[in-house]
Amino acid sequence: MAVWAALDARLPRPDLLVLIDVSAAISLDRLSHDDGSGGRPPFADRDTRRVWVTSWHERYHERFGELRSDPFLSNRIITVSGESDVDDVMSDVTAALNRVL
Repeated sequence: MAVWAALDARLPRPDLLVLIDVSAAISLDRLSHDDGSGGRPPFADRDTRRVWVTSWHERYHERFGELRSDPFLSNRIITVSGESDVDDVMSDVTAALNRVL
């Protein structure tokens, strides 16, 4: 948490934060389709990959939960499904920006 506090003190406040919520299962499926392509970092085994991806998914949710408790940011955070198409995501982002700016 000290890293977050140090960054928060030095960086300007964002107009909008977008969490593109891709489930750990979908992330793991996408990684398994990329196996051997050289486009992703290797993992020692599938279990290590599952633990790593799942822990990061949980950590992002925890952090966005913490950010939602910030009075300045609470209405500047949106979550969109990682399964949404680009047009839907952009529509959500545009509406949110229009609301806060």
